[in-house]
Amino acid sequence: MRLSIGEILSWLSILAAAAASLYYAPNLPSRIATHFDIEGRPNGWMDKNSALIFGPAMAVGLYILLSVLIYLASSERGELRLDENSAKMMQTIKGLVVFLVAAVHIGILWHAVGVLKEPLSSIIVPISLMFAYIGWAITKAKRNWLMGVRLPWTLVDERAWRVGNLIMGWGLVVCAVLNLTGLFLPKLWFWILTVTLAAAVSLSVVASYIVYRSGPNATAR
Repeated sequence: MRLSIGEILSWLSILAAAAASLYYAPNLPSRIATHFDIEGRPNGWMDKNSALIFGPAMAVGLYILLSVLIYLASSERGELRLDENSAKMMQTIKGLVVFLVAAVHIGILWHAVGVLKEPLSSIIVPISLMFAYIGWAITKAKRNWLMGVRLPWTLVDERAWRVGNLIMGWGLVVCAVLNLTGLFLPKLWFWILTVTLAAAVSLSVVASYIVYRSGPNATAR
């Protein structure tokens, strides 16, 4: 059976996270910073062994969870079934999520051994890739219960689904581009991303509801 891009990316990411743990284990201090504030200052720590295991374990856990959800959504017999094309896109999203977890783990290890002053720079590009692909994918997806803007009115109205996902999809693409400001504006990065993402979500919810209320599926007041 031919493996999808998402499967290949998932397994390579898991292997990379595990390999990084094995490689850096002898050089790590007994206590490692694993959580940072929006300016990159450490504000949470783990003991060495827990930190080495946590990243790869989370990557494996998310891989299993998303694989099960994709299987269940694809097996759905109703009109909200995840079709073949959407399932392929979800496989790629799964790979990008696992890749991001691996990048976070490796960034934390690099910070611990002094390669990076703060791990933010190691995850900016993976986050942008994930946002951009998810944004593109949900503009193509048909109604389903796993991916896209899944609201009570978008799941029952095709027009509301299309409008909500087009706005949210392109909003995520904009977020992906603006997220790159974290490479040279680290102190503003979080706020730029948060405001843009909140605007995309709000516009998507409001616009899709307006379309729903104007259509034949809206319940009478």
